[in-house]
Amino acid sequence: MTDSPMSPHERAMALQRVNADLLWLILDDNWTRARTVLGNSEIQSELRAQRYDHIGGRSSGDIDYADPTGEAVARTASDEVRAGVIERVWYDELTIVTEFVTFIAETVETITGIERPAPRFGLGTRSHIATCSELVLWMLDGPPPPPELPLGIPHAAPVPLLSTALDGCDHEQQAEVDASIRGAAEHAQALRSGKLYHHTPDGVQVAIPSVHSVLHSARKVLAQKATEPAPKQKAVGCRNHARFGQHADLSADSASWCDQCRNFRRREGVMPTEAIVRHWEIHPTYPPPGLILEAKAKGKRRKAS
Repeated sequence: MTDSPMSPHERAMALQRVNADLLWLILDDNWTRARTVLGNSEIQSELRAQRYDHIGGRSSGDIDYADPTGEAVARTASDEVRAGVIERVWYDELTIVTEFVTFIAETVETITGIERPAPRFGLGTRSHIATCSELVLWMLDGPPPPPELPLGIPHAAPVPLLSTALDGCDHEQQAEVDASIRGAAEHAQALRSGKLYHHTPDGVQVAIPSVHSVLHSARKVLAQKATEPAPKQKAVGCRNHARFGQHADLSADSASWCDQCRNFRRREGVMPTEAIVRHWEIHPTYPPPGLILEAKAKGKRRKAS
């Protein structure tokens, strides 16, 4: 069963959607940002979690066919392979849209005799999108304005070139153009935010995320990270101060003691007691003789025991 002919309004609306979907890809560098985050393993995991097939169930395949055992040792390589496949599918979709739009423009040019805009040179994303956008705007615009009419004679509203061309062709040509318009709209929408698929070398159909899906997953991962509590860092300080519930920064020359404890031990041969640590808390001076004698006495008792 063939699709019914499209009305001029439907054709214009479909091509405008194509143009909007393609321009969105380069708006705020959405395509470039999506490519940048594709290799992130957390985002890849989020994309796998969102994966659905065309009937609403989980996809039967995944692009991890490069890592069929699922071993962690191959995860990084698998993510890189998956990112490469996704990018190729995106580019193939964009190429298909360009071919559809170019075919429609060639038909309009042949029938009207009005030369279409020359394609942008280059194979990059922006070249494809610029070419499609210019052709769509050309087809939806009217023909070149006629010479100035005498005063008092109103100008007729310009008829879009696409409508003018299709009015002068047969049903078969109209059907081909309508099919191309529908195809361009379908692929452009799928590339931006719809459903894409890829067939693995062994014939398994797997789901491919759209550009919007990748960006959405990236935002979701970043939002989750923002709400996660910051990991508590283990307090690192003087071990002798820590025994008495105090903190002092480590000496630059010691992995265990602060400057005060380190220097006291070197000078007196014993570690400072709690009384000395408390003394330093109030008076950052050398401890009085009585506290020093007490510390040495405790040190001797520990050695004797």
